[in-house]
Amino acid sequence: MTDLNGVLKFSLGVDQLSFEMDGQHIQLDQGLSYIQSNSMRHGFLDELAIEAMIYVIEELLESVQMK
Repeated sequence: MTDLNGVLKFSLGVDQLSFEMDGQHIQLDQGLSYIQSNSMRHGFLDELAIEAMIYVIEELLESVQMK
């Protein structure tokens, strides 16, 4: 069984996205500007844009090897 009591630190800047959990630090050079440009197609922040942002973040995380 996996222990899910760890602390996840999440930071989203204009040009970078970083996560830290259990001493493992992951930093990506894609930040809010990249996420917005790949999810807000019509310049509006609506439900579809938020859903697309989550998808973009998931894709970024899947591209990184994590322990």
